[in-house]
Amino acid sequence: MRAVFFIVASFISAALYAQPAFTLRGNSYVQRGILEYGGEEFPITAYVKHFKPSAETAVVVETQAGSLAKIVLDRNGSEISLEASRAIPERIVHKTILRDIRAVLGFYGLLGADVVRMSKDSRGVVATLDFDGYSIKFSDYKLRNGNRLLPHTIEICSDSYKLKLILASLGN
Repeated sequence: MRAVFFIVASFISAALYAQPAFTLRGNSYVQRGILEYGGEEFPITAYVKHFKPSAETAVVVETQAGSLAKIVLDRNGSEISLEASRAIPERIVHKTILRDIRAVLGFYGLLGADVVRMSKDSRGVVATLDFDGYSIKFSDYKLRNGNRLLPHTIEICSDSYKLKLILASLGN
């Protein structure tokens, strides 16, 4: 009986250790950055609000021209609501902004990729995600929000755009 318990406990421990630490999930924060698209650069701001009782996450992405998208996700990363601006079609919001949010927050199985490669740094937090010509680099981790390591810089690259975001502030 002890041997069975030891084996099960070992598998559970290994599975928990193998889970990447997507430390931004469950936090409210603001990120500012630059979106490179079509040879142009656009300042962008992302407002992320986590609602603790329901575990829902609301995201508003804005540029100088106004709001690009407003998205609400449930606790598993499934879309509850999505509102796209006139400047960007809803299908593009699904393909880009929604995918970026799900990947940054670590919602598995929602990326639509056959193979996802992930690396962690020596502290066990996610360093990179790569899939289908798309990559995310998490860097410059700092202790914030109750001594949690949070990435200060996130760089997202796809075949059609680049986005570099800097953590500007944390909310409640």
